[in-house]
Amino acid sequence: MASAILANVKDEVTCPICLELMREPMSIDCGHSFCQACITTSYKSTIGPGGKSNCPMCQMPYKFESLRLNRHMANIVQSLRGVKLSSQEQNVHQCPQHGEKLQLFCRDDGKVICWLCERSQQHQGHHTCLLEEVVQEYQNKLQAVLEKLKKNKKESEKWKAELQQEKTSWKSQVQSKIQNVQADFTQLRGILDSEEEKVLQKLKKEAEDGLRRLAGCENELTQQSKCVSQLISDVELQLEGSPMEMLQGVNTIMRRSELLTMKKPMTFPKKEQEVFPITGLRGMLQVFQELTDARQYWVHVTANTKDSRIFISQDQRQIKYQSTPVYSQPSLFSHNSYTTLEPLNGLTFGCSASKSVFQNNGLLLGVLGAPVITSGKHYWEVDVSRKTSWHLGVSDGRHFRPRPWPDPTVHEVPRPKVGYWIIGMEKKSEYKVFLEDPTSHLPLPMPLCLPVALDRVGVFVDYQAGSVSFYSTTYNAFLIYKFTNCSFPCQVYPYFSPLQCSEPMTLC
Repeated sequence: MASAILANVKDEVTCPICLELMREPMSIDCGHSFCQACITTSYKSTIGPGGKSNCPMCQMPYKFESLRLNRHMANIVQSLRGVKLSSQEQNVHQCPQHGEKLQLFCRDDGKVICWLCERSQQHQGHHTCLLEEVVQEYQNKLQAVLEKLKKNKKESEKWKAELQQEKTSWKSQVQSKIQNVQADFTQLRGILDSEEEKVLQKLKKEAEDGLRRLAGCENELTQQSKCVSQLISDVELQLEGSPMEMLQGVNTIMRRSELLTMKKPMTFPKKEQEVFPITGLRGMLQVFQELTDARQYWVHVTANTKDSRIFISQDQRQIKYQSTPVYSQPSLFSHNSYTTLEPLNGLTFGCSASKSVFQNNGLLLGVLGAPVITSGKHYWEVDVSRKTSWHLGVSDGRHFRPRPWPDPTVHEVPRPKVGYWIIGMEKKSEYKVFLEDPTSHLPLPMPLCLPVALDRVGVFVDYQAGSVSFYSTTYNAFLIYKFTNCSFPCQVYPYFSPLQCSEPMTLC
């Protein structure tokens, strides 16, 4: 009740021009009061003939000289300014700017306002309504927002728990792999230590046997030397006697000399004197060294294709087969318009037509990669650990694109018959290398016998040397196969084929 009376009093002492509590209130002849600054400004802007102006409230004419200070109004305003409402009433129910009751809501600004705020320039033309009309509406909206946020928080906590579980699982997997690798190398060190001991024992035995053999040869030479020395002494003694004494028993001396045969002791065959590596480690170390040297020429390889059955990821590093063809972007290696296809004698390459490297029209199935290789050394790796069939290697690209109508005026430079240097896996476990049949010059798949399954394959191309090497690059690295004396054309490309296995092959 007191607040309502106080609000009514405030209405009476509020300047109609600025809508604030009056400052130095001035009254005119009609009885209306205004702030001194407000009425002065109004007078100057509306002054008419005879120095008169009109009251902003009732339009009654007045002269500026008739303005007088309303001390009674000033005292009331001063008293109101000293009134201190309770903090709750002041903050919640009263406008902090005008001191009026907050009973309106501005939808445009989303603020609770008083009636003076509604009339002010700040909220002019805004959509306002009574608090009672919008409380339930916004309570429902806020409740919906709260439920959504709680749901989001619950979902976030769920994701966080899953992430933590995945993090723990990942750490466990990595730790398990670390332990397996450490165990493998510990076992390998044990095997190496055992093999070293066996080899050293064998060498020690060979050394002892050799020394015994040499000692026997030395004894044999000593006995031969004694016999020769004794015979020399007897011959010299025979020569020192008289002619009769010399001839006496000369046949015996001569026969002894004839029977004496010098024989060089047999020590070792020449081959056995050379110490050859017998552990096989030198070959393993050589492969590791070759792989380390090849990795110095690592290149960033990407893939592209026009074949709608092959999916290429956005970063062009994952390649997989898709059973439902979709539209794909044009190949990086597409050239001018072509009208005829380059035939390959209706060839089907591989073990089965559905998983062959070539289609029946002679165009190569699969994906060409970048960069184009025209010189130098290049190395890249491909992860095939999840695939059950795949082909990869190097191609000159001729089987990917059609050939234009031949121009009789242009002399075509002969190209090498082989345009591919490829290995692969088919039927989950059959590893093959694709060679050229020396008689028919057609692709000939040959089996590869490998000690372990391939997870990650490294490809090394030495253009000048004319070689393509394939390595298994896990910690038990080994050379899979090496093409040598390759007659590369002017351009060759990395080549990948996912065949009909939907798992991706990834360019590492």
